[in-house]
Amino acid sequence: MTEKYFSEEILVAKVQSGEFTLVDYINHHSPEWKEQFIAYCRKRSIGLDEESAKAFLDSKEEEMEEAMAEGNL
Repeated sequence: MTEKYFSEEILVAKVQSGEFTLVDYINHHSPEWKEQFIAYCRKRSIGLDEESAKAFLDSKEEEMEEAMAEGNL
């Protein structure tokens, strides 16, 4: 089955409506994020669940903020 990916706007709306979980959000964001999330969880020996998805998304937000502060975005 081919994974379907959505824009940020659509993903946020699906999470806010309860249609998607945070794990769904990551899995439908991009193939790269999906792979990074799996690697993130394996590295920490944690499950692929809502708690780890929240932690992963928090880490992505920190990466974005650091890149912006360094002028890399």
